Amino acid sequence: MFIIVFFIVIVAGFGIMSTLITVTVQKTREIGVLKALGARPAQIVFVFLIQGIMIGTVGIALGLGLGLLTVHFRNGFKEWLAQATGIEIFPASIYQFAQIPAELIPSDVALICICAFVISSLAALVPAAAAARQDPVKALRHE
Repeated sequence: MFIIVFFIVIVAGFGIMSTLITVTVQKTREIGVLKALGARPAQIVFVFLIQGIMIGTVGIALGLGLGLLTVHFRNGFKEWLAQATGIEIFPASIYQFAQIPAELIPSDVALICICAFVISSLAALVPAAAAARQDPVKALRHE
């Protein structure tokens, strides 16, 4: 399960990277102005890196919260769904359990959150580095 979640986090990292690449392209003129005013490449990298870290942090917090809520209310939701639709999800006669089992391992949850944070931060570095390498003259001419 850890490997599956890890690959999901990697896909999310690519989503963050593509979003930040789009932002970098849209903000080309602003980056050019910052560089023309004397901003160092490290300062421009920092702006985009902070943006990626914020996106990753909000995503981790929302994902963790919604995931824990889902695990906590899984059996109540299963019963509500059975009453609402008339279809029993995971019938006990087939699956040999009355409730949906779940085991939360705090160390795995923490490791996945840490990996998600690291991957979102690393995904932000690619567009940040591209933004820092832009030539201010070409960036100011960009439309």
